[in-house]
Amino acid sequence: MERRTQKQIKKEIEDLKFQISDNRNYIKHIPGYMESYNQLEELKNQYFKNIQSKNNELSTKIKKLNEELVKEKKRKELKLSDRVNDWFGNYENGIDWGYGGLKIIWLSEDENWAIITCKGATAGGGTAMGTGGYYYSPSTHWIADVRGGYNALRNKFMEIEGRLTKEKKKEMINYIKSRQ
Repeated sequence: MERRTQKQIKKEIEDLKFQISDNRNYIKHIPGYMESYNQLEELKNQYFKNIQSKNNELSTKIKKLNEELVKEKKRKELKLSDRVNDWFGNYENGIDWGYGGLKIIWLSEDENWAIITCKGATAGGGTAMGTGGYYYSPSTHWIADVRGGYNALRNKFMEIEGRLTKEKKKEMINYIKSRQ
């Protein structure tokens, strides 16, 4: 057996790698593959062309429904008097309440009591090395006396953490009614 040079061995390795690559070229080796692929693409394009007007119609309906939803949300939004707006601005001032700040979700008819909600927040500290930690504060809800002071940490009654259910909200409203 004749001794091969490094160049010949490298050439043989390259040839074998090329054969493997060529064998993986299914487009070249499967008869009719490209014709079938082109037919499939043509069918897909025709389908999307046929449904385009229907999808446009559905998109228009979605847009109109979203506009209606925004109008309905604005209609149901709680309307606050200037007195309550001024009080609330001072009440939430000076504290970072997290994600969306505070929101009045219910106001008594005499505008003396409010149920306030805070969506919660995350806070954390650490270093660039990844040490440290984060904590998550869940959403909280409480009653505030609109006639009371602006100190949000003292003017709080019946604080509830987590999701405000209808039952919990009713319980809070009953508490307010018992104090009027």
